[in-house]
Amino acid sequence: MNKDQVDWKIVILSRWVGEYPPAKEGEEPILKDSQEIANDLMGAGEFTADEVSMFLATSGYKIIFDGGYPKWLISGGDNTKIIKEY
Repeated sequence: MNKDQVDWKIVILSRWVGEYPPAKEGEEPILKDSQEIANDLMGAGEFTADEVSMFLATSGYKIIFDGGYPKWLISGGDNTKIIKEY
C-alpha cells in the first residue's frame, strides 16, 4: 500500500471513535461488545470483532466484564468531538 493511501477500515473506525468516544469517569456509559460494534458497522464493510477490539484497545477505551462478558465503555453523552477526516 502506498503511504499516501489510507486503510479504509481505519478511516471508518476512526470516524466511529469520533462519534462515540471513550466514556469519561463518572458518566453513564453505553456498554457494547466488539461484535455488536462490528455489526453496527456492517453497512460500511465487513469488520471482525478482533479488528474492532484491536482498534479500541489502542484508542483509549476501557473494558469491563458485564455478566461475565467483555464490554467496552462508550460515551453516551456529548458526541460533538471533532471527527478526523482523511
